[in-house]
Amino acid sequence: MSDWDQHHDALTDAAIPVAETHVTGNLGVAQATHDFLQLGWGPVPNGTEDAGVGIDLFVFGRDEHRRDLGHWVTAQVKGGDSYFDEPERKDGQVHGWFFRDTDDKLLNYWLSQPLVHLIVLCNTASRVSYWVHVTEDRVRRTGKGWKILVPADQVIDEASRGELERVASTSAAGALGLEGSVWSTPQHMSNETHGAAQ
Repeated sequence: MSDWDQHHDALTDAAIPVAETHVTGNLGVAQATHDFLQLGWGPVPNGTEDAGVGIDLFVFGRDEHRRDLGHWVTAQVKGGDSYFDEPERKDGQVHGWFFRDTDDKLLNYWLSQPLVHLIVLCNTASRVSYWVHVTEDRVRRTGKGWKILVPADQVIDEASRGELERVASTSAAGALGLEGSVWSTPQHMSNETHGAAQ
């Protein structure tokens, strides 16, 4: 056995494998980021600043001409087959998948914030991202947490642009408080930008 083979075997024996959930989670965030970019929106990864609040992406909404809408949405992204294990079926057709969580505090935090919050389920095999707007009327409290249906027809793609824009518009407009900072779109700048693009 060569010195390299011995060295390689020693490294392999000592190596700690990366958890599969870590890989699929990163794939999901990368896929959702790609899909929002394809739509012309501006996704910004939350990175290490998640602080346990379940926000993977801040996403700046834009229209079909890539003009800023002045509305942020936040998203928690989940990737991997396990998030598609609980489908809802009607007449033999899958109408969506239930996302479950036991953390009521996290849910209440999302519902209390001025920003729209989305849950995005990414099928990393088919490379399709499904989304739902988290609202009190869509959530089902189970006594052991909560669940929400992510519809099969709500895909992050051109077909959902109008609905995503409508949902984003329900977020706090103009000035948005983000962890002590104020994001704003000056009215004169917004008007000038839209006028120039028309």
